Amino acid sequence: MHTAAAWYALPSLVEDTATELNSRLYTGDYLKDLQTEEFIKHRAAARKEARLSDAGVVLDAQGLPSAQERFYGGGIPEYGAYKVLDVESKDGALTQVEVLVFMPVYLGSGTDTDMSNVTLAFGGWSYVMVWDETAADWKATSWETPSDPSDELPNADLDFSNQGFDWIREHLGPGWAVPADATEDPIPGAVMTR
Repeated sequence: MHTAAAWYALPSLVEDTATELNSRLYTGDYLKDLQTEEFIKHRAAARKEARLSDAGVVLDAQGLPSAQERFYGGGIPEYGAYKVLDVESKDGALTQVEVLVFMPVYLGSGTDTDMSNVTLAFGGWSYVMVWDETAADWKATSWETPSDPSDELPNADLDFSNQGFDWIREHLGPGWAVPADATEDPIPGAVMTR
């Protein structure tokens, strides 16, 4: 879930840092795809939406560095859920896991008292994760919206990120789990909580 949350974080939007971050989170052909023109344009569009310079600096209406605003971007796994779709193992050890994740994500520039230009939405993605022996960590080999219609996830634009477990159950149905550190309460660093 933290891999999905990183997609909206500043280091993944700035070309100078995206390459290093992506190499820690992704592997295989998908890592190569992230350096294609399509993904470079996607990152540029996200920077433009958030009023960021190519270096990741928040710009004001005149295109100058903003003295008041800062960038808000990321995901909050603690307010989301996940569902394991498939597991592969070799010699009793997990080697690959396909998982759906659903969580609030946010992107934009503002202040702690004015987030009117920060977009908050719940979104879901399907990941195939493989164990990387060298890194001793899981890395994503693919990331996409679910292809099976029964696994489609709702997309919801909301006013606050900590919707709660009942809301998650209502929107996702059975078979989902929440992370070990899941909560309904405001947590330090989380945006748009109630």
